[in-house]
Amino acid sequence: ADSKYQRGDSDVVKVATCNLNQWALSFDVNLDNILESIKIAKKQGCRFRTGPELEIPGYGCQDHFLEHDTFFHSWESLGKI
Repeated sequence: ADSKYQRGDSDVVKVATCNLNQWALSFDVNLDNILESIKIAKKQGCRFRTGPELEIPGYGCQDHFLEHDTFFHSWESLGKI
């Protein structure tokens, strides 16, 4: 009997979790690292790729998180992804 809990090939999803060497406020370098990791994940058959919450601006930005430029460049990078 068929069950809704039966596992078929379409139920399997390969996921890539990435922890990259990102630099604080180095948006271009961080973006390049992210885009390269996406290419690698796709090449390895991943359908979903995730990274840490601050992989675009980088960690260690301290008070710069409150500046408009940090917010703007983070969204600008996300738009390119």
